[in-house]
Amino acid sequence: MSNNSGASYAISSVVITASTVALVLVASTFAYQLLNQQRGTSEFNLASNSLLTLDDAVQDIAWSIKGARQTRFSIDYGQLALYPDNAELGINLTIDIKEGTDLLFSKNYTTGYVEYSIPEQSVTFARREPYYTLGNDEIVVDDGTSSLGRLLVYHNSGWVNALLNYRVREMETSTITVDGKITSYVNVWIVKLKISDFSANIDNFDLSSNAYSMYTDTMGPYDINDDFTIVVQFGNELSSPIPILLNEYSESVVFNFIISEVELIP
Repeated sequence: MSNNSGASYAISSVVITASTVALVLVASTFAYQLLNQQRGTSEFNLASNSLLTLDDAVQDIAWSIKGARQTRFSIDYGQLALYPDNAELGINLTIDIKEGTDLLFSKNYTTGYVEYSIPEQSVTFARREPYYTLGNDEIVVDDGTSSLGRLLVYHNSGWVNALLNYRVREMETSTITVDGKITSYVNVWIVKLKISDFSANIDNFDLSSNAYSMYTDTMGPYDINDDFTIVVQFGNELSSPIPILLNEYSESVVFNFIISEVELIP
């Protein structure tokens, strides 16, 4: 004891024990974070699938007089935000119909939208460029097969978001003779999400989709003197002029704006 023989064994034991405890704490902390990230990633995938199910529900009842569907959401790490259809928080939709370079008329609407958000640190995948899991970056479609729904995944200010909204469909649907003139009828379909107030929803809940109302704004008939185009401003997105394809023998055209209001209630 006088020359401290045997002390090194005690010191070594303390050092080894402390190191082991520190390694266990670090490993357990890392494992806990990884487990939470895996759970958060699973929730993000589940929430994205629920948004696709919500889109199916909305489009299923949009063109019916009455109808209701419910979509189940389970959220612990993120939130599902419903943005109302007002000018302050909603998306402003402006549709311009032009004949040649002249503006024929303009229609304005406002729609709500749905967005799921989760912190970036709660998921395992890295930051990436925005991408669509439903639809694409076009805000106007001119065929009967493309989905009106768009689901955009993007990163913003430390959050990963999945945003669901609805674009516009434009198509010539019929050509008949009216008052001696061959007249084309062009339908413009609009799905408007009717949401009364902003809400950020968590936990387990059912989101109800209800067919609220459906109405038609009719413009025309207009004599055809030049080519017609449609230009859509959807929030900050602006489409290029898209030609409106009409029957080559048509002498006039009527535009029917068919608006379906679908109410969402958490």
